[in-house]
Amino acid sequence: MGKARRKDYFMRNNRQRSIAKGRHEQQLVQQQKQHSEEKADLFDPEHLNEIIDKRDKPLGKLRKWK
Repeated sequence: MGKARRKDYFMRNNRQRSIAKGRHEQQLVQQQKQHSEEKADLFDPEHLNEIIDKRDKPLGKLRKWK
């Protein structure tokens, strides 16, 4: 591979790598936003009441150990 072709190859590679890195960073930001929204939903009072109601219900018949 000649010097010019080698330089072109690495420059193209670096450009693709930086594009991929940018995409990855955007995905991370979106995941963090989604995660923070889900966290906000968890602390919604109605949601907490549902969790408490589910917890207070008996879990059916308890298994008797022999």
